[in-house]
Amino acid sequence: MANIYMQFSEELPLETEEEHEWIRNALKGIDPDLLEEGREEELEAWCDARQIDKDSAEYFPMFGWGITIGRLWVYSEESADLDHVVGVVQSFLRKFRPKSCCCLQYAETCSRPRIGEFGGGAVFVTADNVNWLNTGAWVTDRTAGFEEGNR
Repeated sequence: MANIYMQFSEELPLETEEEHEWIRNALKGIDPDLLEEGREEELEAWCDARQIDKDSAEYFPMFGWGITIGRLWVYSEESADLDHVVGVVQSFLRKFRPKSCCCLQYAETCSRPRIGEFGGGAVFVTADNVNWLNTGAWVTDRTAGFEEGNR
């Protein structure tokens, strides 16, 4: 049996105590009571603040992280939900650095040399936009364009 991994390691500079405090609060896991019936509005507000999907809120944050003086370290050794990382980073940029950007590169690997199980990509995040690049999608697009041109 082979294991599939998503790995990355990036940092986001934190310049003030307010930024440190905001990140600490943003990365707190969800209060399980918010998942109970009748709390939909509160759950939606909690998810909106982190820009994550309600269906994945129970598992937030689905990535590793650490805070030291001056930086937030985000990482994954095995698996992660990149939407969780992007949501927190974009919310941070909107609040503190609307004219800045943050980039994250990731690797998709396999413990065995299985065909089609390797790849990766990158995410470019600003306060207003998120641009994704996935190597698998890129190769598929290039192949389709090449084949179309050779018919």
